[in-house]
Amino acid sequence: MLFNINSEISKANTLPSEFYLDHKYFDFCLKNIFPESWQLIGDRNIFQKSNIHPFIFLPGSVNEPLIITNKNNETKCFSNVCTHRAHLVVDSSCRRNKLRCMYHGRTFNLDGSFVSMPGFEDAQNFPTETDNLQKVPIINWKNFILMLDVSKPGCKDDQRLTIFFVVIPNFFKNGASLMISSFLFYSPCFVLNCRILTALNFVYPSISK
Repeated sequence: MLFNINSEISKANTLPSEFYLDHKYFDFCLKNIFPESWQLIGDRNIFQKSNIHPFIFLPGSVNEPLIITNKNNETKCFSNVCTHRAHLVVDSSCRRNKLRCMYHGRTFNLDGSFVSMPGFEDAQNFPTETDNLQKVPIINWKNFILMLDVSKPGCKDDQRLTIFFVVIPNFFKNGASLMISSFLFYSPCFVLNCRILTALNFVYPSISK
């Protein structure tokens, strides 16, 4: 079913209930929107007691096991699936200098690069780039950490221009009035034209005064 929504808000209708109840639309969104869009992981406070933090990207939907690490205030994100036998590398937050898979002992640096593997000392043409944990693009905005899952074929790191993070803080700076009424949210899959002024006036009516 094709949903036609008028781009003019005064003429637009709410999506039919079918869109929210039918699993095929839910699955479509999971496969075509969320895996290639920026998602919030958390904030940097997660590194107060540990420098390694495993998590599940969009649990209950995408379910991608990932790790974020922090070394010298530099945050990295990569797959939590070992490149040897696909076992989880880390199962809980911890503070270590290296990552060591619990299954066969394959070891990685905190940037996901391969270090060593017991029993592979005489292996030829080893290691290669495929022995490193797959990297995931992240950005730090204020105290927040956001990531982009690029595991889907065709999604490239250079396509990851997303939200104009400079615009939003300016809305609130010194209580200045809102001069910009919209911004663009970019993804390899879609473009959304969001009416920020209208939304903020509705949620925070005092901001524009």
